[in-house]
Amino acid sequence: DYIEQVIGTTQTQFRNVSQAELRGVELEARYRIDQYTFGFYGGHIRGENKTQNVPLADVPQNQYSLSLERASADNQWSFGGRV
Repeated sequence: DYIEQVIGTTQTQFRNVSQAELRGVELEARYRIDQYTFGFYGGHIRGENKTQNVPLADVPQNQYSLSLERASADNQWSFGGRV
């Protein structure tokens, strides 16, 4: 069972989907060169209402991010950012 959230223009409903299938993949990688660390994250998910053969309405969109971090020479502190 899967509880699907359907948001309309004036109300939000929660529906029980008796036969649902979720599938996805996540990938995270980090690579360090000297004091710099580069990172990548990606997530891909799909969901289907198997009773009606339609996509689930509330499955999150694909997510991707890149990061860069710099450590001090003595590795006592670091700073960075992610997009």
